[in-house]
Amino acid sequence: MEKVDQLFLSKIKFLGEQDGVPERKLKARLADLFSSISSVTGAYLVRIDYGNPDEFNVALCLLIEAGPFYDITDKINRVFADMFRTDEHLDVLFLTEEREIALSKVCRPFYKKTSINSSVT
Repeated sequence: MEKVDQLFLSKIKFLGEQDGVPERKLKARLADLFSSISSVTGAYLVRIDYGNPDEFNVALCLLIEAGPFYDITDKINRVFADMFRTDEHLDVLFLTEEREIALSKVCRPFYKKTSINSSVT
């Protein structure tokens, strides 16, 4: 099992959606996973700047109604590890309402749970 580091970051700039063939496959697999986890209500795959303008990271940003967060990240790690090289990593961010507003200006969610069912956009 991979180690999970918990970070509290004050400076995050959302740059835009991370998209391509492998990313679309990852999004489809994650959307399937999230449809079975009632607490996940939305998900974005986005490029993020943590304050270093020379590089960006890719993060899975989640809207969650309630925990347990570790259980969710463990399932995400399994899906990601099954698809990508072991030297690759994926940051997982749990969004506040304020950060979701900022993120929604540059990226659409690939997963959004509706009151009736889940949808993939």
